[in-house]
Amino acid sequence: LAEQARGLATAAQNTSDPTQRAALQDQFNEVTNQINGIAQDSGFGGTNLVQSSPDDLEIVLNEDGSSTDTVQGIDSSAAGLGFTTADFSTDAGIEAALSQASTAVDTVRTSSATLASNSSALQTRINFTEDLANTLESGAAKLTDADLNEEAANRLSLQTRQALGNNALGLAAQSERAILGLFG
Repeated sequence: LAEQARGLATAAQNTSDPTQRAALQDQFNEVTNQINGIAQDSGFGGTNLVQSSPDDLEIVLNEDGSSTDTVQGIDSSAAGLGFTTADFSTDAGIEAALSQASTAVDTVRTSSATLASNSSALQTRINFTEDLANTLESGAAKLTDADLNEEAANRLSLQTRQALGNNALGLAAQSERAILGLFG
């Protein structure tokens, strides 16, 4: 919308017709009203980082709350971007509006870059946390599998010992009978 406002001011600069200038002035002022509406309605979860009195977003980074990060809100209302009510009746008024719109475009770009940087940092933390959780879950599953495998090996070992013991008893009994058969 700031680009649109700049376009309207440029169009007013290129005409000397008072009727066209007045119409462009009305459109310019309407665009600044739309900027206010968008800034006011851009909240989520009770937090609005871009309204005229922006909220700050505090993010807790660990389970005990000892590590936090704060995303500073940015006043992105028309006044926060440097807009005032336009007066296109004079060239000086148009120049002022054009300057305001250009400043607003630069401010929006800077604010956008700042919020994108904050978003990127938070996304990196989210990805790290998700990867860590997946690694821990995988490790827990492997430990559970390892415990089950160990228990299965212990059971097989016990069964083998019992079978060998039974075989040894059977062989001992056969040997005893064979020896008795020799004497008898």
